[in-house]
Amino acid sequence: MMQKPTVLNRAILAAVAGVVAMVAGAGGATAAPMTTTEILDQFNLVVFGDLSGTSEVEGRSLIGGNLTGGSMTFNTRAAPISTFDELIVGGNVSGGGFKNLNNGGDATVGGNVQNMNLNGNGTLNLGGAVTGTVHAGTVNANQAVTIPDFQAALQKTSADLAGLAGVAPGLSGNRGLFNTAIPDGNDLAVYNVDTSFFDAINEIELGLNGATTVVINVTGTGALTISDNFLGGPFALADNILWNFSDVTSLTFGTQFFGSVLAPNAAVTNTSPIEGSLIADSLVLNGEVHQQPFAGDLPTTRVLGPGTLVLFGGGLLALGAVGRRRHGR
Repeated sequence: MMQKPTVLNRAILAAVAGVVAMVAGAGGATAAPMTTTEILDQFNLVVFGDLSGTSEVEGRSLIGGNLTGGSMTFNTRAAPISTFDELIVGGNVSGGGFKNLNNGGDATVGGNVQNMNLNGNGTLNLGGAVTGTVHAGTVNANQAVTIPDFQAALQKTSADLAGLAGVAPGLSGNRGLFNTAIPDGNDLAVYNVDTSFFDAINEIELGLNGATTVVINVTGTGALTISDNFLGGPFALADNILWNFSDVTSLTFGTQFFGSVLAPNAAVTNTSPIEGSLIADSLVLNGEVHQQPFAGDLPTTRVLGPGTLVLFGGGLLALGAVGRRRHGR
């Protein structure tokens, strides 16, 4: 879970930060502020467009477009407590294999569902119809459903973070050193590096150096492939590190990658595990995404939102900001 800020003004910033989501409760829809930090904590995966692949996501997933491809599994570890379902898909669920949702998770789908297993007798609410086989405790088809839309908010957060003052990483032979920045008075350390930096290295060494949050801004447009080996005990550090690929449009992870990834404009492909939350424009999921809920504290001051697509019968009905409140979790 999130760490408490160590300085009072960080607590004030967090109180006004992030996106505004509307949460539907027993008394109707009410505004509930949700920070970018909270999104990174509650969602293991946010994809604005389509997702295809054959792998798994350990935590909660939001896919704004279609979910296609072969057999995939979601929520393989119990996700953090949230008002949102464990799997949310804005478009259709289709493809050659079953999409599995474990640990009693619930699902919301804006369109049609072909083949899905809700292992644990969860509930499936969908705006369209079942076109294949669905195993679930309860299936509610042709319903008005709501799909949260964090895209504009997270793109703004990415741009804001890219503007932070920071230092360049160190370089020792073929090793990039992200362990030298001195944190500011709010325990935040920032690195700024161009995509070309990764052409000169094949190892990455991480370290907090007294910080509780490390933001690594990677600037530059176009395509980027990262296949570097991580050193420095990365498992213990992953939940305090955010990689911000603000302008990269194509991003491929060829080896195991550590830290949450904010790549709101990128078509992402992974062939190995990502140890942290992932935010992408689209995703080819050929490696697992592991749940390492972000525990840092981002210095975001701007209130963003609203943004939820309200769908009925698979079609767009209105724009609002609604998330279904969960009970008993």
